[in-house]
Amino acid sequence: TLVDLVLDISGSTAGFRDEMEKCLKEVVSSCKYSPASDNLMIRLVVFAQRVKEIHGYKLLSNINQADYDGILQQDHGIGGTTALFDASINGIEAQTKFGESLRQLYYDRNGIFVCITDGENNEGVFTALTVGQKLKEAVKQESLESLLSILVGININTPSCKKALADFVREAGITQYVDAGQANAQTLAKLAKFISKSISSQ
Repeated sequence: TLVDLVLDISGSTAGFRDEMEKCLKEVVSSCKYSPASDNLMIRLVVFAQRVKEIHGYKLLSNINQADYDGILQQDHGIGGTTALFDASINGIEAQTKFGESLRQLYYDRNGIFVCITDGENNEGVFTALTVGQKLKEAVKQESLESLLSILVGININTPSCKKALADFVREAGITQYVDAGQANAQTLAKLAKFISKSISSQ
């Protein structure tokens, strides 16, 4: 199972990145208790105006919580706006490419793509429809046997932003949208449990 965790670190997330980091660490920790933990590979990506891969697919057994200490507070030099569609494409294409390499080695493979954002797309070159095309291609080309896509909205307070994310989910055919509510320690702890459970199920 390939897991892409794609985290928004645009300027508006500055006030709760510590909580996001704790959420990330809890996801990794919880997944180690999954029956399929030996077959789990995680890739971590952050985005703002641009997209940056923190690390490519690594076996869960080779990841420690300490690897992520302060990772979201670093200046990654990727600007302050929100290239949500570009980041989504990045995750989906990575899954498709790596899934194809596993297929050629006769592995069974599936994927889960989780994107956490606090705002709508306002940067980048891709559209929601392009994201949808990439999602369909990943399975149609048999690079992956199944692909679960989850968009998580956090601190989504305005009707216009809620509508924009709902439109994205609909146009792209995202499997599931989760409105996680306000960004605080309790909310992000619940979110970590949800993500871990989704990964284990997939």
